[in-house]
Amino acid sequence: MQIVPDFMKSLMVNITIYLAEGYRSLSIIIYENWTPMWGIGHSSILIENFSTIFSYDFFLDTYQVKLSSHGIDPLVNWHSAYVWFANDFHWLGVNIVMFTIGYLFASSW
Repeated sequence: MQIVPDFMKSLMVNITIYLAEGYRSLSIIIYENWTPMWGIGHSSILIENFSTIFSYDFFLDTYQVKLSSHGIDPLVNWHSAYVWFANDFHWLGVNIVMFTIGYLFASSW
């Protein structure tokens, strides 16, 4: 940051946070207990709908809420798709999900 002009420091900090924040969250969830979300954990809309239907706040079971104990606000901080997929497939299963999505995209190309 010493070589960055003063008028660009805020921009550089925000860009760095945007690029790294999702990966930081992913690196922290490996220490948290996984609660299977059974296919609704990757979508906030599905979580809200199922919470309304079953009168239980399923959002409380997500990694996003569990990260709040590490100072990462679930409603303010950006969470990568990896963390959202981990709600359904565990953090180990994210590799398989991302490989499958990449394979499908490559096949369609």
